[in-house]
Amino acid sequence: MLPYAIWYHDNNTFTLYQKYLETSLKTIRYENKNKMDIFNPDIMIAYEKELADCVIRHKKLAAYAIFNQDVEKLFNEKELEEIKETMKRVEKGEEKTGLICGVANDIPIFIHMTFTEYFATEYICDLLKNAKDSENQRQMIQFIYNVMMSRSNFANIRSIIYRKTTIDVKLKIILVRNKEMRGVLEMCRQKVGKKLRSTISLSKMSRLWDDSDSDSIITVDDDDDDYDEDAI
Repeated sequence: MLPYAIWYHDNNTFTLYQKYLETSLKTIRYENKNKMDIFNPDIMIAYEKELADCVIRHKKLAAYAIFNQDVEKLFNEKELEEIKETMKRVEKGEEKTGLICGVANDIPIFIHMTFTEYFATEYICDLLKNAKDSENQRQMIQFIYNVMMSRSNFANIRSIIYRKTTIDVKLKIILVRNKEMRGVLEMCRQKVGKKLRSTISLSKMSRLWDDSDSDSIITVDDDDDDYDEDAI
C-alpha cells in the first residue's frame, strides 16, 4: 500500500498541477534537450499534441499506481501493456517529463503523492464522464463509491473529487443523481467546512434527484446555461 498524508486542496491547486506538467514537458523535452523554439508555430503544434498524449499517459500511470489492486476494473489488456511499456521507458530513462522519478515494485513513482492522487482522480472522472452507456456509467459510479470514497487511505482522493464537483458541472450532475454519492459528497462538504456552491439551478438539481432511479445515461449539454451560483 502506498504511504499517504493528508493535504489541503483548493481549486487553484488543480491548475498548478496541470501547469507544472506543461512547464516540465516544455523545458525537458523541447527547450533543454532539443533546443527547440517552443514559440515556433510548427513546434507549438507538435508540443500541444505531445502534451495531450502526455497528460493521458500520466493519468493512466497515476491510476495504475493508486488503484493497483483494482486495475482489471479500469484498464483493458492493451492499456495495461501500454502502461507497462511506459514504465520500462521510465526505468531506462527514455520517458522524462519531470513528474515520474522512477518505478518501484512495478509501480510508477511520482515526485509527490499529490500528483499521483490528482491525476488518478482525473482519470476516473474522465471515464465516468465519457461512459459509453448507462451500465458503464453505473460501474464507474460504484467504483468511486466503493473504492475511492470508502477506503480509509483515500482521504485526499475524496477531497479532490469534492473539489472537482464545485467546478465541473457535468461531473456533479452525474454524481448527485446517485443517492449514496449525494450522501458522501455532503459529508465531504461538511468536512471541508465550506458551502457547496453549485453551478446547477435548484430546479434542475431537484429534477435529477427525483429521477435518480432511471437507467438512462446522464448527459450534459456543453451550452447549457441554466446555472445559479447560489443554489444548494
